[in-house]
Amino acid sequence: MIIRAILTGFRMHNSIFKNKSCNLPLAAICAIRNCNMRLNWMMFAALFGLITRKRSLFITVMVIYTRNVGLQFDGQAPFTPVGFSDADWGGCKLDRKSTSGYAFTMAGAAISWKSKKQGCVVCSSSEAEYMALAAAAQEAIWLRNLFQFTNSSCTVYQTPIMVDNQGAIKMARNDSSGTRTKHIDVQYHFVRDSLSKELFAINYCPTSEMTADILTKPLARSLLDRHKNKLGL
Repeated sequence: MIIRAILTGFRMHNSIFKNKSCNLPLAAICAIRNCNMRLNWMMFAALFGLITRKRSLFITVMVIYTRNVGLQFDGQAPFTPVGFSDADWGGCKLDRKSTSGYAFTMAGAAISWKSKKQGCVVCSSSEAEYMALAAAAQEAIWLRNLFQFTNSSCTVYQTPIMVDNQGAIKMARNDSSGTRTKHIDVQYHFVRDSLSKELFAINYCPTSEMTADILTKPLARSLLDRHKNKLGL
């Protein structure tokens, strides 16, 4: 394996593959292993920067690699925000914590986005999606207040948040707590309260059309290009 050969050459094999405290390099290695790409010199430099913790090298390489990438807004597209919320259930191989991701687009490009590992381990994909929805709901309310402060007409509409998990949607719309959801922390149940106040709306979105997937897991090239286009990149 080319990654193992490179690390062995730098005498970093044991520290990366056996030391569980090296989360960032291991995550980077796993992501590259899942991609069927040739490891050119630029990718190698970025990987070496992550392994050696030389952030300046990593940032420099990524800036050069993405110098032609930028957000392009469309003046003809609807000037209303649309949110996408997703989660990668148990995606971390070390602690099995999930990754939340959300993105809000307006006028054909992204205006807000976030990707973050969840703070606790959950027992189902619906719970992971529900926690991701809670983060997206907070951002939707913040954007609503921002538009209201700027006297924007966007505050007239409920901000739609697209979710690709029917279980999470039912948990958000159902006021009763069952035996499988009563352990979820109270901080996440404000989604129900905000939804009842019509501060945002939840709509179902097929997984193939879930733009926030790009923020939670490695994707095939075709899906990556599709979601990049939806984000206006």
